[in-house]
Amino acid sequence: MYTKDGRHYKVNAMTYEAAFEDDTEIVLDSPLSESNLYILAGAPSTAVTITFVLTSYSFGATGFRAGAFAPGSKIIIILVNGFDGQAQGGRGGNSDEIGVDGGTVYNAQGVDTDIYFSGATPSASNPVADGYIRAPGGGGAGGADFTINPSLILEGGGGGGGAGRTGGIGGNGYFDGTNGDIIGNGGNGGAGQVLIPNSGENGSDGGDWGQDGDSGILFGGGAGNGVLDSGATVVLFGTTPTRYINGNGSHP
Repeated sequence: MYTKDGRHYKVNAMTYEAAFEDDTEIVLDSPLSESNLYILAGAPSTAVTITFVLTSYSFGATGFRAGAFAPGSKIIIILVNGFDGQAQGGRGGNSDEIGVDGGTVYNAQGVDTDIYFSGATPSASNPVADGYIRAPGGGGAGGADFTINPSLILEGGGGGGGAGRTGGIGGNGYFDGTNGDIIGNGGNGGAGQVLIPNSGENGSDGGDWGQDGDSGILFGGGAGNGVLDSGATVVLFGTTPTRYINGNGSHP
């Protein structure tokens, strides 16, 4: 209503309810990168069991993560249509630098999770799983420089990038390392500078899926993670050596 002091409003408080209720099945058709399943489920405030059906692929430093579900919650993940769960391959080291670790495909962040890769699932709408989670490779070490004198330093080669959905970039060096690729191959290390009889060290190769980057005098980057439990109970169903590649994750 209006008064001489202006307009008065009567406001009633409202309680927000999450967009998805307990025992809901959510289909995620789009590519996932840094995706938070808790947010995608509408940020439920109480414990829930939610099923996510993943149909596309993942990429990035972390493909997807559980998020801040209430204690007692459970996530069921069903991979279908050949879901390609990957993450960023580690960057190859520049000359005289170490390689970089690969990324993480899924981080459960303490939320109990079942993941179905193949075979029967508990879903009536998606009764058969078909998907992959493959940890990225680490970046290869850059080749060490060789110092003849302070004004003459022979540059090492760049390290190769690790395999991943976005393959790790090869490091810079006298010859640069090559990039890792999407189909599981780490890149090659580049050659170091040569001034006979001396030379900078060659860069090391990047890791294939689930493998550390190679080391030389310097260290290669560590393999990425297929699944990190982070305190959760995570159960994998229908895995094979080709469907799940752990890397440095929680399920060797």
